[in-house]
Amino acid sequence: SHGPAIRPWQTYRPVGIVLRMTASIPASSRPAPPRGQARAALLAAAEALVREHGFAHLSVDRVAARAGVSKGAFFHHFASRQAMVQALLGHLADCFEADIDARGAHGATFARALVETVLHEAAQDGAFMAALLSAVLIDPAAADVVDARTGAWTQRMCADGVDEATALTVRSVLDGVVLLCLHHAPGPVPVRELRLIRARVLALLDSPFQFDETAP
Repeated sequence: SHGPAIRPWQTYRPVGIVLRMTASIPASSRPAPPRGQARAALLAAAEALVREHGFAHLSVDRVAARAGVSKGAFFHHFASRQAMVQALLGHLADCFEADIDARGAHGATFARALVETVLHEAAQDGAFMAALLSAVLIDPAAADVVDARTGAWTQRMCADGVDEATALTVRSVLDGVVLLCLHHAPGPVPVRELRLIRARVLALLDSPFQFDETAP
């Protein structure tokens, strides 16, 4: 028996980004959140700590202290640190999709709105995108959350009239944009690089493509 397959990111350790983003600064306590808002406060605290120190310092104690709740309250909402990370990624994906839909409400196709939103986030918040990637690379459960969302976005592109080959290519390019954020972290991604990527991907979306299933 060979055992379960090992994903590449299970053995990869993004040392550079972790070392640059993990200064040892104690998490400050906050007043207790209003009743019924503890879960939202915990997710907000987790996001703030990732932005300040990276995922390496995202502990249950730090998140609870930052949110102003007890550890008991933390475990009432999340079974573990890993469960909280998965919930945080899901919450951030929800916010990301809301931005995509907002662009769609102004007439953009889903594919174009997806491209514009990813590139906007890379320009404005590239270091945070890099930090999120570091979590995905070392946590298979977190990777599953992201895989499910990006897979759904690929399906939405196809449902919106984009051929499968182009949808997969666009998805791969956008995955590469996130890696570009990791490469440049903690600094910004050069604007010219993002503009070049935007121009080429949008041109690709405007070019009909028919895949020949019989081609070698």
